[in-house]
Amino acid sequence: MQHISLAKAQGISAHIRAFFLMILMLAGGAGAAMAQVLPSVNLSPNTIAPNGTSQMTITLNNSGSSGARELAFNLSLPSNVTLSSPAQTDCTNATLSGAAGGSTISFSGGQLPGSTSCTVQASVTSSVANSYTIPAFNLSSDIGITTSSSTGFTVADSTASFSKSFSPSTINSR
Repeated sequence: MQHISLAKAQGISAHIRAFFLMILMLAGGAGAAMAQVLPSVNLSPNTIAPNGTSQMTITLNNSGSSGARELAFNLSLPSNVTLSSPAQTDCTNATLSGAAGGSTISFSGGQLPGSTSCTVQASVTSSVANSYTIPAFNLSSDIGITTSSSTGFTVADSTASFSKSFSPSTINSR
């Protein structure tokens, strides 16, 4: 009768586990196309006049085949930028806060099936001419954390100006 040492048995066991994990991955089981929810922010238009509005759309895109649950993020707008309309969402089971006149959007509890997306929308405004950056934020879910990119927009002081000229530059009197 042949005896196998414990170390050798554990080594064989590790190889068998790795083999079965590889077969599961190839067959589309564990590790295959896991959900990854990526947030992005778009502002349209990205240049406004003081007290004008820009539509901010936050898109949560699930590129994987499995669903994601417990989606959550908090977004704080830069100084002098406020929401000019309440935040709204089409995301399933989400709790959303972001009142007109406020400067934060809080989103929690959202669900997103695989290969789908949903949005959060609100209009933003500022009375102060400047270039602003909507900061990056973390989106957490039951499958992990991803980070958005920051995006900018401009409030341009569009003061009207004019000039005058005469042609010809001199006028003869009669």
